[in-house]
Amino acid sequence: MISRLATFIDVSTEELYDAYHQMEQLAILDGMTKLYNRMEIQRRMNEAMDQIRSKGANGRIPANISLIMMDIDDFKKVNDTYGHTEGDTVLITLAKVIKETIKDLATNASAGRWGGEEFMFLLPNCDQEHAKEIAEELRQQFAKNTYPTAPSQTISLGVTEAALGEDCDIVRIRVDDALYDAKHAGKNRVVVR
Repeated sequence: MISRLATFIDVSTEELYDAYHQMEQLAILDGMTKLYNRMEIQRRMNEAMDQIRSKGANGRIPANISLIMMDIDDFKKVNDTYGHTEGDTVLITLAKVIKETIKDLATNASAGRWGGEEFMFLLPNCDQEHAKEIAEELRQQFAKNTYPTAPSQTISLGVTEAALGEDCDIVRIRVDDALYDAKHAGKNRVVVR
């Protein structure tokens, strides 16, 4: 009887752990893209910036942190012309390109859906020049995709590197400004700020 009770407790504990892990994943992932949601990518950005500040305060050379912010060009036209299902396919395709890029070029990176058709890419230990190369690779790979009814799509990307002592909000504003510059310079391009 005690053995059966112990087995029951072990199984129940494992099931509770699995359920907790699933709930934890649901809380930090975007339901459609399976990338981090905005709250989680923002938390990771703040944590990375805090690490830079603490390393700098200790007199050590801080690691580089770069951000890439991207937006699907003219995405509203996809939804309006081809429907939300096609729009969802485009979003999921971009998420797939991001995941493949992380796997191939930036294994310690984090990526999340910032909102709507905007995505944020956090690159610890990555300088601005390397981040620009990664952004260009993202842009090129995404443009190669085809969709059931919509034409090929493009993305605009902003890139920046955090400076020692900068506040996370300042870095986010700068990468957003770089993305804005890319949009206003004709779209389908990478702009560094």
